[in-house]
Amino acid sequence: MDKLTIHTGGGGYVYDLEGKQYLDFTSGGIFQAPFGVSDIGMRSAILEGIGQHELDGVWHQQMISLYNAHYDNPAALRLVAMLKEMTGYESVVLFSTGSEAAEAYWRCMRTFTGKPNIWGGLVDPDDVGKEQAPPDAMHGMTLGSLIMAGRMTWPMLDPLNAFQGRYAQSAEGTCCAIWEPYHAPSAQFHKPFTTDRLKTLITTYPDIPHCSDEVQAGMGRTGKLFGYQWYDGLKPEFVILGKMLGGGLPLSALMGPKEILEDDTVVENAHLHSTHSGNPLMAAVGCYVLERIQSDDMIDYSFQMGKVLEDGLEGIKQRHHCGKGLLAGIEFEGPLMANMVVNACRRRGLLVVDTGRKWVKIGPQLNIKAEQIMGGCEILKRAIEEVENEIEAQRDTGEEPSEGSEPVREAGVEAVAVSGDADGSKDEG
Repeated sequence: MDKLTIHTGGGGYVYDLEGKQYLDFTSGGIFQAPFGVSDIGMRSAILEGIGQHELDGVWHQQMISLYNAHYDNPAALRLVAMLKEMTGYESVVLFSTGSEAAEAYWRCMRTFTGKPNIWGGLVDPDDVGKEQAPPDAMHGMTLGSLIMAGRMTWPMLDPLNAFQGRYAQSAEGTCCAIWEPYHAPSAQFHKPFTTDRLKTLITTYPDIPHCSDEVQAGMGRTGKLFGYQWYDGLKPEFVILGKMLGGGLPLSALMGPKEILEDDTVVENAHLHSTHSGNPLMAAVGCYVLERIQSDDMIDYSFQMGKVLEDGLEGIKQRHHCGKGLLAGIEFEGPLMANMVVNACRRRGLLVVDTGRKWVKIGPQLNIKAEQIMGGCEILKRAIEEVENEIEAQRDTGEEPSEGSEPVREAGVEAVAVSGDADGSKDEG
């Protein structure tokens, strides 16, 4: 199908240029809009942040562009204070994207310790225990974030040949570690084997701090403030926030101990800033997001709606993961079938996350209504049935979906084996 162009939205729905309505189970794309698209409260926060009532359009845009990491502004100071109070972390540094915050963490620890390498790249939970299972983490799409996830390498960043992106490799040259609370594409939480290993490493190497990448899991997505809170005894020294922190606008944060993030050497040499760090408009929106999550008790609401989502998905024969907040992943025979289900849902007026793999992911906005969840699940079930019937009909004729078949042309992907991985399937979390 052609790429969808979203024109507007509200109340859990979005609308394309032709006015067609879609129930949004993606929170604005991949979990970045906690209150959905075109939320009225977000609009008010933006207008207040840019001083719409005091300045005309041209002037307020110019004023906003003047603020950057070299200046403080009231909104940024307030956001930092709110994050400290809400999370308990001593120090907060603001950025624009999750990738920026992830790289800043590594940069900070390289500077602080003088050691170059990072442990990362947890594997797909289904591959735990297998020999030579490839790293399969997601920390962003910049070079540094891909390296720390174990998905790319660069020898110049690895002078000790310790292979960044793998755990417990050359502790002597490692400055820090990073992991996600759950496997991004499949929405699977980690197995005890993995979390026990992390706990052992933390105990064995107390000088190597750990960071939980909460860009997708944080801010109440899983029914807790942070995803790592689902694991007993696994509190990290650092946390990264993004996506929902900005309510769909570019805002992220690195949080951790004051003695490291505010160390003189780190402040001088780790470059913990970027052009739009602490931008007052983004910071004002971030303050609104935190206030609303707390005032509307959205973390507990997410937990309760997670139970509704679990009930709604009951009866789906495909393997699926849910039960921790507004998060679910459904496994299909392969990436082609998953893409066909995504397209079938879209035709029926439901948006779900196409991971590019055999998994389809679900993450509705935090204030979604129970009846919307159940209605969306019914659409999903009908879409799955439609795709299953289509594939079965092709098999009855002795054919498999191929490059020349309508489903493949419609999906816009090359033909792959049903159990295989499509090219580029690991680019999306």
